[in-house]
Amino acid sequence: MISSNYLNDKEKENISNFIDEKLNNFNPTLMVYGVYNAGKSTLINAIFGREIAKTGDIPQTSQIAGYEYKHYTIYDTPGINAPIAHEKLSKEHLNKVEIILFVISNDGSLEERYIYEEIENIKK
Repeated sequence: MISSNYLNDKEKENISNFIDEKLNNFNPTLMVYGVYNAGKSTLINAIFGREIAKTGDIPQTSQIAGYEYKHYTIYDTPGINAPIAHEKLSKEHLNKVEIILFVISNDGSLEERYIYEEIENIKK
């Protein structure tokens, strides 16, 4: 945390205004992220109780799609280990959300090193 002793009055005011704006207009964003074709869109459909995100035996999500749920925006993403252009979109979007829900397939991929590396990168 930055000590307020290092901030001038204008910087303190800007921070205070930013916090007030966030608290008064808080509409959190959630990104469903994780392994390519692991069920991210299926999870979103379960949250909504109906099919709003395309699903299939082969990956269907190539772009980031936002869905409004109560006071949240939930983003469906191509995820990691997707085609490089799709994966790049997902990674760029990580810094734009408040919550990341990381989805892992139950097909044994949990033991793959790249998954743990990605979770570590997100943590950083």
